[in-house]
Amino acid sequence: MRKESERGCALVGAAFIDDALGELLAAHFVDDKITRRLLTYPGPCSTLSARCDLAYCLGMFGRDIYMDVRGIIKIRNQFAHHRFGPGFEDEAIATSCRNLNTIQQMRARGTDFACVGARTMFIMTAGAVILALDVAKYSVQRCQRGPGWAEIPQPPINPLGY
Repeated sequence: MRKESERGCALVGAAFIDDALGELLAAHFVDDKITRRLLTYPGPCSTLSARCDLAYCLGMFGRDIYMDVRGIIKIRNQFAHHRFGPGFEDEAIATSCRNLNTIQQMRARGTDFACVGARTMFIMTAGAVILALDVAKYSVQRCQRGPGWAEIPQPPINPLGY
């Protein structure tokens, strides 16, 4: 990400997180072609936002990581939707970078960010999120296929009366 332009840094960082979330979800889902259909475009879980929400709701990571991913999505969108977009030193983007949970937690532990720019804070957070998602991928267990008709207990009497 360091070699990219300002815009490229934001887009590439978010793309790496998107890939990591896709891998995390795929590692948890049943091993089936339907998983690929869900996770690849135009599937319902093919966007960074949808993947983030789903993985969080499945309990794959905590709210602090969730909020950092949402913050990175917001920053990425500020770059992506403006042709001559802002840079990391734009006040709105710099504030968003300073408010990322990873940066706030590091600051609370005594890290001095006096000489650190917003771009570096973004890269540090993106890297921390990617690492956390990769670690989480190895701790999830693949879901087993659910029971079929033969394994589901049937009621003793047909509830429809026939």
